[in-house]
Amino acid sequence: MKRAVAVAASTAIASGLVLVAGAAPSSAATTGSARAASGVLWDDCFYHRASYSVGAAASAEYWNLDLNLIGPDGRNAGGDYLFQGTDPASGTASFYFCGGMDRPGTYKIRGTITAYDADYNETTYAIPTSSFTMRQPRTTSALAAKPKKTRVGKVVRLTGTSKVERPNGYYALTTTRVRLQQKVNGTWRNVKAAEYTNYAGRTAFRVKAKKKGTMSFRLRTPSSSTETGSVSKVVKVRVRR
Repeated sequence: MKRAVAVAASTAIASGLVLVAGAAPSSAATTGSARAASGVLWDDCFYHRASYSVGAAASAEYWNLDLNLIGPDGRNAGGDYLFQGTDPASGTASFYFCGGMDRPGTYKIRGTITAYDADYNETTYAIPTSSFTMRQPRTTSALAAKPKKTRVGKVVRLTGTSKVERPNGYYALTTTRVRLQQKVNGTWRNVKAAEYTNYAGRTAFRVKAKKKGTMSFRLRTPSSSTETGSVSKVVKVRVRR
């Protein structure tokens, strides 16, 4: 296929695609775009939508739009391909993500539009690069103590709840090892062994009050390849003799 150095004047006026050899594309030729809102890397595989427009190329005899997605590490992370006859001049493209496999961070969309005149001479130019962010689902941690006032030698029961962000809200984070932590001399230390959350996202701990004063506890839900970590608000238990 022969590449034209310049498009015939009549075709150029109709399509708005004017290129001069060795020069940058005109402002009219760069009106194409592709953008996506920031999103969440859910723990399954899904399509993340992006809006696109081919701009001035819509009036060409034929066009195609090749979109490339660049990941946070700078490597190709997928893409989409739109073309006249199947896709409208502006609409929705999509990028495929899989939580736990794709990295959170900033992704860039780069695209190239190729337009053809009636004689099938082609004009190719890049659309402006755009970016969006993909993050991991968040978790929440909560902790309750009973009783909140006790005596030395008595046992305090602490109940933890861990939840994870899903497309429709926060739900129980099951079978996840969480830690009960106690503040000792200004430092948070793990208390006993880690416990697994149950089907309701809950865990239970028992701690004996050894001396008079205030015991401070918190629950820590660790991060993983599919979600972020979190810590609960501090729960205090007063101990007297």
